[in-house]
Amino acid sequence: MNYQEVFEKLKNEIGLGNIKGVKEHVAFQINILGEGEGAFYIEACEGELHVEPYDYKDNDLRVEAEASVLSEIFTGKLMLNAAVESGKVILFGNEEKANVLQEIVTKEVKKEEKKAVAAKEEPKKEEVKKEEAKKAEPKKETKAKKDTKKKSASKKKK
Repeated sequence: MNYQEVFEKLKNEIGLGNIKGVKEHVAFQINILGEGEGAFYIEACEGELHVEPYDYKDNDLRVEAEASVLSEIFTGKLMLNAAVESGKVILFGNEEKANVLQEIVTKEVKKEEKKAVAAKEEPKKEEVKKEEAKKAEPKKETKAKKDTKKKSASKKKK
């Protein structure tokens, strides 16, 4: 994939972002390493999110990673701090702003999707429980009660 294709893919993955909690102006320059090499920026300003295919020289934080790693971060499959710790992502600048970037790319839609997935999985769990309940052997208590009655009846006869 060339730079333009990689940029468009990543931009779509970021989507509208989640900037509800972002009260300050923040700008991130994202440097794509390897296939589709290039740079773009993510800026949250006055309640709007801008993602454009340009360098942002006066950025708060510069992030460098391969496109596949960035894609995992932007789709929620990988947390930014975990990617940094594993060496998949390199940060330059105000590293405290990495939390703001993670907040921006962690969309509320993803939370709703997780709830929907969880809701779909719940019936499966119930079905398994019902099947397990059907497989359970009957209790032997009822036989014991009958035996007790027979014994007491035999004692009365004697």
